[in-house]
Amino acid sequence: MKEIVTKYADLKLKNLLEFVHQLPRPLKGKKVAIRELADGTVLLVPYKPDKLLDINEEEFLKLRIYLDPDVEEVLEKKVLDREVLLVRYRNESGYCVFVPSLPKCMTQGENQDEALENAEEAISLFLETMATAT
Repeated sequence: MKEIVTKYADLKLKNLLEFVHQLPRPLKGKKVAIRELADGTVLLVPYKPDKLLDINEEEFLKLRIYLDPDVEEVLEKKVLDREVLLVRYRNESGYCVFVPSLPKCMTQGENQDEALENAEEAISLFLETMATAT
């Protein structure tokens, strides 16, 4: 066991994945449909640079919101000339507000109007804080 740990522990993840994917089938486990896997099953996906998305932080935030299965509704609005996303989550009351151009700026409100008012204040304070920090 010590020999195995010594040999593989220092491998970069990319190299380890390449090694695992070249193993013969019995060592990798039987081939099954993804829907048949038990919760918690670790999947090792081969590294394929041509399949990677080159997205910025703003685009990543939008993707994360739009692809979240718990999101019930997304409304795109403008506040202080910035796009904001009003997000309503399943089984939640009120709205969360995200500002994609300022990924760490977010707020919430009980309804759309309150959420948009809070977004205006949050954006102003966020920009003010950024200006004084530089």
